[in-house]
Amino acid sequence: MSYISNNINWYALSDATIIQSLGKELKKKRLAQNLTQQGLADRCGLFRSTISEIENGRISSLLS
Repeated sequence: MSYISNNINWYALSDATIIQSLGKELKKKRLAQNLTQQGLADRCGLFRSTISEIENGRISSLLS
């Protein structure tokens, strides 16, 4: 299993930058597995719109 690069100094990044990075990585992994957003949402028990928000860096609830 591969993880997001450990070469990134996460402490130096803003919350928004971290969320955007996580979203991009999620999308990359989802597409590599040939999954749609709906397919991933079904597997995770989330709404498709939640997956879209995460991939687009619009998840303020992660901060709270």
